[in-house]
Amino acid sequence: MKPGHRSDYWSASEEALRVALDDIANQLAVAVDGRFDFTIKAALPDESLDKLAMLINFVVEAARRALGDLQERNARLAELDRLKSALLANVSHELRTPLALILGPTEKWLTSGLVADEQRRDLEVVMRNARGLLKTVNDLLDVSKLEAGRMTPRFARVDLAELVRGTCALFEGLAIERGVAFDTSTPDELPAEVDSDMIQRVLLNLLSNAFKFGLGGRISCVVESSEDVATLRIQDNGPGIPSAMREKIFERFIQVEGEATRKAGGTGLGLAIAKEFVELHHGTIEARDAPGGGALFIVRLPLEAPVGTEVLDETSRPLSERVAANHGVATIDELRPPVLEVEAAQPHGADGAMVLVVEDNPEANRFIASTLSDEYRVVRASNGREALAKLASQKPDLVLTDVMMPEMSGDELVREIRKDPALDATPIVVLTAKADDELRVRLLEMGAQDYVMKPFSRAELRARVRNLVSAKRAGDLLRKELDSSKNDLEDLVREVSLRRHELEKTLDETRRARDEIQRLLHLRDEFISVAGHELKTPLTPMSIQTQLLVRTMRTSPEVVKTERIRPYLEMCNRQIATMVRLIETLLDVSRLRLGTFTLKAEPGVDLGEVTREVVSRLRPQWEAAGMPVVLSIDAPAPRGPWDRVRLEQVVSNLLSNAIKFGGGHPIEVAVSRDARRARLLVSDHGIGISVEDQERIFNRFERASSIKSFGGLGLGLYITRQIVTAHGGTIHVESQPGAGATFIVELPLEGA
Repeated sequence: MKPGHRSDYWSASEEALRVALDDIANQLAVAVDGRFDFTIKAALPDESLDKLAMLINFVVEAARRALGDLQERNARLAELDRLKSALLANVSHELRTPLALILGPTEKWLTSGLVADEQRRDLEVVMRNARGLLKTVNDLLDVSKLEAGRMTPRFARVDLAELVRGTCALFEGLAIERGVAFDTSTPDELPAEVDSDMIQRVLLNLLSNAFKFGLGGRISCVVESSEDVATLRIQDNGPGIPSAMREKIFERFIQVEGEATRKAGGTGLGLAIAKEFVELHHGTIEARDAPGGGALFIVRLPLEAPVGTEVLDETSRPLSERVAANHGVATIDELRPPVLEVEAAQPHGADGAMVLVVEDNPEANRFIASTLSDEYRVVRASNGREALAKLASQKPDLVLTDVMMPEMSGDELVREIRKDPALDATPIVVLTAKADDELRVRLLEMGAQDYVMKPFSRAELRARVRNLVSAKRAGDLLRKELDSSKNDLEDLVREVSLRRHELEKTLDETRRARDEIQRLLHLRDEFISVAGHELKTPLTPMSIQTQLLVRTMRTSPEVVKTERIRPYLEMCNRQIATMVRLIETLLDVSRLRLGTFTLKAEPGVDLGEVTREVVSRLRPQWEAAGMPVVLSIDAPAPRGPWDRVRLEQVVSNLLSNAIKFGGGHPIEVAVSRDARRARLLVSDHGIGISVEDQERIFNRFERASSIKSFGGLGLGLYITRQIVTAHGGTIHVESQPGAGATFIVELPLEGA
């Protein structure tokens, strides 16, 4: 209301208005539970008060609608959070089994004395990376349990001082190797009632951070006690933690370093888990500036368990049993760079093409170099800054670079290379484990020629490098022959390159509108991206090394007892393939959610041939299950404009489900056609699916049976329906409980 403006609302006497307003205030005061289920009525008969009551009621009604919308959004967020927790638990469950089957046999052969030195080094690579992957999986499982409230301390009487000394002892060798003055100060004895495993995990995470980010001068761990509280102080002399980040670093998936140029890996869960464990003990943890520079973490723990808590007595157990060294092995492996023998590049003659490999992971750098060294002269760098220096002196024919590296990231390296006219013709291949369509488009726009995802096929990487090197060297020769028209040729090449980048941009344009209403959804997407990187990176060296071992044993059977080790290697390959399929399934879900899921259709794809190949490929599974597959294909087999790889995924998912739920009975697979449509039927005679579940099982994370009985992420049928729908087809199931199930897929024929 404008100043000085008179309204009929205020025509009532001051006393009547005061009484009415007091009455309205009393009615508003009862809304203490956040609900707006009332209406304001004026106690005195007055037109002005009636109008005032109407105005207030209008505001109350608007507030009621807003509250309803907020409650609906909160319910949606709660459901999304529940699904995220379920996904974390399911992924961890599915990955731990194949990891156990990799770690166990690998350790067996490492301790058997039956392998030669070269095979031992390869197996150590497998062991180290598998342990790192298991550590990540365990962190994800802990997060899932913490979110679900299913993790509680197991309080026991222990000597906290001895526990700290034992945990710190795991880092002493690493401190000597790095020249770090590592000081530990504890009382001779400090009785406490704590969960020793949780407290050790807290210490491992804090000490790991100190060794990761300290400057290599001094690290200290001090334990003191005052009355009924123990105080742990872990200090380093590194760059410290910015004041704005001192609270955020204890949140999940948050890291101080920039994602693309971070020096240390990880999912950003270590400090978050440490904080949760400390708070489960009713303690506190905080980060401060250390005196003299660096970071100081202070943990305060009650020496006694909460009243009424059962407390065990572990004081008589030896230290070796209470300090779980296996928890620290993966942590120390992560901090200690692998010792790799220096490998000289194997040039293809004096004029052999040169490839610069830029990768910060020493083992991955070595593997990539060994993949290419029999065809090219290989120069290696560990980050973008080092690569630029070698580019200036070496002039390679191709640059193969990772994206996430310290000092200078891969995308920054691409940008710097393209600024230099002398390097404009040098092809760049980006090699990364990060599934990010936006990053891929941006790198292609910046001037990269190709983009390869980890884990990669050795043959595919060689073919891509060979094609680009051949084109580059042919261009070099052509420029020499046409020196008089060099400028015109360079302009033409630049114009062709520009047009190609524009075409790539047009073809790879994706929907980027992400109207996320809460920070939780953003963190979930970031988690999927980072976890995908952390889960896929160890798969590359494991896959490459098992391939190398098989090849070595085939060519040199006298080196090792080939027949005894080959089944183990084949089993490793199967487990690696299982993990790759799980991760690719998660990435398919991400692509579907972001709207970047696409088909690569080609004309004349034979559905009968595709089905026959999948049935043959899965033969070991259905034979091991004692479930023969009866395959029938009408002649002529149906053909259509389909994506062959995605159709294989459809057939594989349906046949795998039939094997899993078929109860040991035969399976029928039939391919037929009519005038307009092709049809695929996969029938089992197992437990069947209830009518109410037949539509639900095609949703994300849904399954008709318990995961404890059959496992699985609940994503196979969801992705199958999306693939079929993208082809313009349909899928449905016909089933009765106990009478098996028949999945029917119909696809449009070519020209229909």
